[in-house]
Amino acid sequence: MHLLKLRESNIALNSYKEKLDYSYTRSSEFSAMAAHDLKSPINGIKSFIDMLNDKYNNLWDDNDEQYLKFIFENIKRMNKLIIGLLDYSKSDIDTINKEHIDLEKLVKKVFELLTQDLCLTNAKLITSSLPTIISSKIAISTLFENLIGNALKFQKEGCSPEVKVTCQESDFKWTLSIEDNGIGIDAEYFDIIFNPFKRLHNQSEFSGSGLGLSTCRKIVEGLKGELKVSSVKNEGTIFVIELPKS
Repeated sequence: MHLLKLRESNIALNSYKEKLDYSYTRSSEFSAMAAHDLKSPINGIKSFIDMLNDKYNNLWDDNDEQYLKFIFENIKRMNKLIIGLLDYSKSDIDTINKEHIDLEKLVKKVFELLTQDLCLTNAKLITSSLPTIISSKIAISTLFENLIGNALKFQKEGCSPEVKVTCQESDFKWTLSIEDNGIGIDAEYFDIIFNPFKRLHNQSEFSGSGLGLSTCRKIVEGLKGELKVSSVKNEGTIFVIELPKS
């Protein structure tokens, strides 16, 4: 009777897993379709404004130029928000598939792409013999893209960004650390910065969707790990990711 009940439980568990996998797949497909459908009209608006600007550029006065600047900035912001929503919705989907990840190569590649995107020529990356780990490459890549991106973005005026990435190994876990020399975070905000759409600065100071850190937390939780933060105002911030080895 015990074995029969155990077999029935396994069958029910497998059925539930299949339904859950199907739900995740449909959710991912819906998110991708929604992001595409939302971006298409925005890109269309931008294209038509570009054509109007090319046609009537010699007729615009200073106010017109300012209006166009606001339009382009809001289009850019909307695109970032859509991408952020897509990343957030997918952040707990692909944490099951594991592979070997060379952290040294991954971190350097992410840093190179981000500095190019942000047009930073004076940023510095420091690493200390980062190991190869077994985890979800999509999840780990998204983590470093968000955390290194924040380290480069939230900087004091006139300061050269410096990002330090280290890793410590113990018997059961990896401890990854991303440290910067940026503007820092007040201790009273350590908990709320991981909430979706929670921003500590307005768009004119630092642009963004307000979804980066909440996406990181979802990813780390999906990997059965823990994400911590420590910071000193005007001196820098350290994000620590603890991931189990198995």
